[in-house]
Amino acid sequence: MTDRNEVTLELDNIKRDLPRTRDIVLDAARDIGFTDSDAWCIVSAVFEACANAVVHGRRGCQGRITLSVRTYDDRLEAIVQDTGAGFTCPAKSPVPPPTSRRGRGIPMMKAFMDEVRFEYDGGCRAVLVKHLTT
Repeated sequence: MTDRNEVTLELDNIKRDLPRTRDIVLDAARDIGFTDSDAWCIVSAVFEACANAVVHGRRGCQGRITLSVRTYDDRLEAIVQDTGAGFTCPAKSPVPPPTSRRGRGIPMMKAFMDEVRFEYDGGCRAVLVKHLTT
């Protein structure tokens, strides 16, 4: 069994808390041995999941968003939970044309992480996993 550490952040004040997600994820990724390049890819994917939760997952701007970052000996898991209605994520998420103002988040998450899944239970839970390669 691998050891697990967890850091949880409630995103109550979006202007203050959303940038803090970068620091939490970057520190966690570096602490278990990800390269700087991989760590920044993880940060980008998790930040995008948090930004999506802010834009799409807060019912009437009143909902709660929680980020939990769990590190194990061999992987990092980030869970972004919101209170929104959720959505149906297509199996394939193509990158939109360059002129599109939206739609790059999920393809980016899938490109940077080893696993990306969305679960629905009183909101949407985005689960992002990156395995540490040796």
